[in-house]
Order: sequence, then structure tokens, then C-alpha cells
Amino acid sequence: MSRLVARLMAPLAIAVVAVGIYLVVHDNLAKHHSAPAHVAGGSHRHHHAHHHHSRRARPRYYVVKSGDTLSSIASHTGVSLARLEALNHSLHPPYDLQSGQRLRLRR
Repeated sequence: MSRLVARLMAPLAIAVVAVGIYLVVHDNLAKHHSAPAHVAGGSHRHHHAHHHHSRRARPRYYVVKSGDTLSSIASHTGVSLARLEALNHSLHPPYDLQSGQRLRLRR
């Protein structure tokens, strides 16, 4: 009888561990992706974000951090490279960004 219980408990334990790992990773990813971009000035009106998990106002500006690239900023903010170029007339290839540089994300 104890072997039968052990055979039933082993897959259950594996499933519980898998669910626990999923929840920890999912929580960490949610915290990482919900970190706000730096906002400078602008209004405090609230807009519905295009992300399914967030309803906070989208930032108007992004302050470049060390190690940022234009494509990583585009990915992080959800603003296309073309849109970043159109909104920031000082951007020209090879996109030498400086820490502290402020980029417009929307009008």
C-alpha cells in the first residue's frame, strides 16, 4: 500500500514544484515588465495602455540608461524604431545614445 501511495505522490509533488516555479517566475517577470520608464514633465492624464496587464498612463519620455540601445528602448516601451526616429529628430544612425539623454515616446 505504501508503494502505491509513493507512486501517486511523486507525480503530484513534481506538479506542485512545477506550479511553484511557474508562479515565482511569472511574478518576477510581471514585476520586471511593470517597472515604469522615467517620466519627465507632461500631464497626469490616464490613458488605457495597450498592454493587457497594465492600465497606467504611458510615459511621454524615456531617459536613456547605461547599456540601452534604441532597439531595446523600442522593445521595452512598445514604441517602434521608426516612431522613435520620427519623434526624436536628433537620432541618426548609428544611434549613439548617451546616459541621461531624454527621448520622446509620444506627442
